[in-house]
Formats: sequence, C-alpha cells, structure tokens
Amino acid sequence: MKKVFWLSAVALLCVSFTVYAAEETKAAVKAEVKKAEAPAVTWADWRAAQKKADELDKAEKFLEAADAYSEYARIAVLLKDPVRSPILKAWGLNNAAYAIIKEHKKDQKGANAAELIKKAKTLVDEAKAVEGADADCKKCLTANDAYLIEWNAILNAAPGKTNSK
Repeated sequence: MKKVFWLSAVALLCVSFTVYAAEETKAAVKAEVKKAEAPAVTWADWRAAQKKADELDKAEKFLEAADAYSEYARIAVLLKDPVRSPILKAWGLNNAAYAIIKEHKKDQKGANAAELIKKAKTLVDEAKAVEGADADCKKCLTANDAYLIEWNAILNAAPGKTNSK
C-alpha cells in the first residue's frame, strides 16, 4: 500500500511539474510575441525627432529640417497609434514639404528650383493620401499644393514666356 501511495505521489508530482513547465513555456512565448509586437520606438523618440526638426527649421536649415520632419513622420507610423499616427504622419510630411518650399523661396528660379518643387510635391501628395489627416493639415496641404502647382507651371513654361513672379 505504501508503495502505491509513493508511486501515486511521484506520478502526481511529475504531472504537476509538466503542467507547470508547459504554463511557464506558454507564458514565455506570449511574452516574446508581445515584445515582438511592441513598437521599436517610443513617444520620447517622436518628441526628440519633432524637436530636432523644429530647431533646424528655426535655424533656417530647411533641407535638413525637411529630412528631420520626414523622420518624425516615419516614427509616428512606427508608434502604431490608430488615431494619432496618421495625423502625425500627415503633419510630418506637410512640414517637410513646407520646409522645402521655404528653401525654394530663398531662390525661386535657382538651379535646383525644379528639383525642390518636385520633391515637395511628392511629399504633399503622400501626405494627402494619408487617411486620418485632420482638417487643419488638409488646409495646409491644399495651400502648399497650390504653391507647388503654380511654381511647377512657371518653371516648365516655354522659353521666352515670362511670368511676373
């Protein structure tokens, strides 16, 4: 009888340990999955990118600011916030386009004017395609787009035709 008791106790311990080990493994796998799903960036990263972009913009380093605003938009997407990410992406792209427009305004008919207009137009078009952009951003995008369309027409006008811009 004692032998049966001890064998039963050992068997029960083995089963309990196996169930416990399985639960621990399951929990570890869940933790790994959750870790893999977590964004590789944080809101602190986004705020740092925003601050850098704003500082470059204020220093009138517009092309560097445009790159920083594009990074801010990229980080916003990586945050995977269903409400804020699209809004911040659209604003980041809009701000990048506007920084390029400000660079263009420094020398509107310079050697790289057409390239600047093309790059800014690409950013505006990408921002306009973002679902979830807010009304204020859409208004700014419309104004930026109008500027870019006008200057694209001016820069692509036939030689000999002048425009008083």
